[in-house]
Amino acid sequence: MWKNVFNFLSFEGLPSRDFVTYSSLVLFVANVISLIASIAAIAAKWNWGIAPGALALWGFSEGLLLTAATAFLVVLIKWNVFLRKAQKEVVKKYSQRASDIAEILEKTDQTMFAFGVAGTVAGLILSFFFPFTFLIMLAGTSFAVYSLFKNLKECEQKEYEVVHSMEENEKTPEKIFTCEWDTNVLILMIASLFGYWVLHCSECSQKIESFVEQRLRADS
Repeated sequence: MWKNVFNFLSFEGLPSRDFVTYSSLVLFVANVISLIASIAAIAAKWNWGIAPGALALWGFSEGLLLTAATAFLVVLIKWNVFLRKAQKEVVKKYSQRASDIAEILEKTDQTMFAFGVAGTVAGLILSFFFPFTFLIMLAGTSFAVYSLFKNLKECEQKEYEVVHSMEENEKTPEKIFTCEWDTNVLILMIASLFGYWVLHCSECSQKIESFVEQRLRADS
């Protein structure tokens, strides 16, 4: 068991698609239970009879939320590390335009992703003390996912344009991230308590695997 834990925490490979799906699903369930627990905690102030049950539900929801959110945070951070590594490989492979591609990578804004991760951690801490503050965690996690894929799509598009302008067009990598990542996606993730992401996480995980493999394989 500990070997699996260490493998998960290491940065030697991408998180498996099944783990991404399960951690996303558990996080969605934790959000739903946290919403119910928050409502019960507020109601217990006027009806002390339900206080013991509300407290028990609160404790269960916090434990589940902490476990699921921490696991998913590790997924996001590992994704971000491997994506940056894969993008740096493109600079080496297309030496003719290395400076242009490197400039695209340098201009990729990681601030919003870091802001989302920080919001997730802050929301987790606050959720132990105040009802409904799990929503801060939900917003932070959703924003981290949104910014990660939005930046990745924009970076891939710019990278594609630079590489496609070279004479050796047969080297042009196929675009993987073609779907839209606008604010509507962010709103849907938050409004659905992360349910929208659960429906699409397997597909997105597969695209990340393809993106990394496409750039790291030796013969490309």
